[in-house]
Amino acid sequence: MMRRGLFAISWTVALAWFSGASCGSAAETFTIGTYNVEMYLDYPALQHEVKSEDSRAKVRESIKQMAADVLAIEEMGSTNALAELQTSLRHEGLNYRYSAHVDGYDTNLHVALLSKFPILSQKSHTDDKFLLHGRRFKVTRGFGEFEI
Repeated sequence: MMRRGLFAISWTVALAWFSGASCGSAAETFTIGTYNVEMYLDYPALQHEVKSEDSRAKVRESIKQMAADVLAIEEMGSTNALAELQTSLRHEGLNYRYSAHVDGYDTNLHVALLSKFPILSQKSHTDDKFLLHGRRFKVTRGFGEFEI
């Protein structure tokens, strides 16, 4: 059995809080990674072109070297771009069976999650604001909260 984890993802960081006791006699461990895929777009947006096949191959190579069980992703394009990455990784031997995509105020770049374990619940925080130097800003890519 595995521990349940709660993950909050922003465009810059993935944090994990583990809760509950292990169901087996020995605690299982799993790895968590975070990766900024730098404009993984499947259509031109924000004065950026579609990510080239060479660049997508480099992203997959890096993700395969990380071999994380759960991967938080920043700067992901559309749900189709996430599905393409997930499918390409599976064809290359790294099977993330589960995925999640968080839509935020920014309509082109998002945060996402790939996981080898089921995502038991997901909560998106897409209307958060913060104060910086006396100005209020909206979080553009949202936050994803996941229970694994």
